[in-house]
Amino acid sequence: GSTQTQPRQLQPDQVERLLRSQGFNAFLDMVRPRLDEALLQNSIADVLADDLNLLNDEEGEGLGADASSSSSKSAAAGGGAGGRPEHGGLTEAQNFTDLTYSKNKVVSSICWLPHRKGVVACSCTDPASQTERLASMGRLSAAYILIWNFRDPIHPEYVLESPHEVFCFQYNPSHPDLVIGGCYNGQVVVWDTAGVELAGQAGQWSGDKGSAGSWEDSAGEEEA
Repeated sequence: GSTQTQPRQLQPDQVERLLRSQGFNAFLDMVRPRLDEALLQNSIADVLADDLNLLNDEEGEGLGADASSSSSKSAAAGGGAGGRPEHGGLTEAQNFTDLTYSKNKVVSSICWLPHRKGVVACSCTDPASQTERLASMGRLSAAYILIWNFRDPIHPEYVLESPHEVFCFQYNPSHPDLVIGGCYNGQVVVWDTAGVELAGQAGQWSGDKGSAGSWEDSAGEEEA
């Protein structure tokens, strides 16, 4: 491989020939509709705006007394929201935490299980700085991917264990029992969860009822 560190500067005659070439003009004709659409979208909506902050501001400040009055009237009438006060904020539906695997951690990646409804996986990492991570590079530090079922927000259904922190992972869309993860040190880790899924569905997963078990890397590791 190679890395280009300086831009290529064309001579004026080369630029002129490029602008007059049929291939270059055909390329411009092909991409012009997409560029026009992108420019139109940028002029309509601010793609850099933080929608969550806008919702929070709207909920906190509202539209003044008119908004409060309107919400009160709507709540009193019981219309539109089943008697609940209307607001523009987001309401937390459910949260998941585990004192062993996710306490004082940050979620680095999250993914829905493609073959099961109401089950989500998330990888947890330490909130360390770049300097701290570089200082500990090369040392084994167990990290985990927690698989949460919406029926139990306290205990993970099962846990995937990795020798290094996992910052991204994905389920194989064709074979969802296979999970691949990218570690901070450049390693790629693969898990085969077929046995875990079957044991969990049969109620035979390790440990006491409701406790989480860890699944060691069974398919091997590969240097990225």
